[in-house]
Amino acid sequence: MDFRNAKFSGGTVGFGSCEFSGSTILFGGQYRGAEFSGGEVFFSNALFSGSPISFSKAKFTGCAVHFNSSRFTRGTMEFGNAEFRGGEINFRSAKWSGDTTLFSGAKFCGSEVDFSSSKFSSGTIDLSDAADWSYPPKFGGEPPSTVVKLPKADHDRFR
Repeated sequence: MDFRNAKFSGGTVGFGSCEFSGSTILFGGQYRGAEFSGGEVFFSNALFSGSPISFSKAKFTGCAVHFNSSRFTRGTMEFGNAEFRGGEINFRSAKWSGDTTLFSGAKFCGSEVDFSSSKFSSGTIDLSDAADWSYPPKFGGEPPSTVVKLPKADHDRFR
């Protein structure tokens, strides 16, 4: 599925309870990504399993993005150079098991990232190369260092 040229403005975009497995899903790519402005985007309760998913260069402006209670298993999710400006990205109560989630060069300008109550059993969540943190990501406790790589800059601020 290819959403790289999609533009969503206001309202609600719902992918909640969907199953993403078996094929590549593109919300972003090498040259451009989908654009979301205002409103809310829901991936809540979704299953991301065994498929590459790209949000590279996607832009989220003034909107809330919800991945709460989603499950990430045996795949790769890439947020490379994605921009989150003024809003929130919510991973509360999500579960990671054997998935790789990368935030290389992602910008969180005025956006809050919340991993509270999430479960990390295996895999990698790499926040170490993300940029422009306005607020430290929330974990609701110490994330497991074997799974979560915290931002490099001002490391103690992100605990």
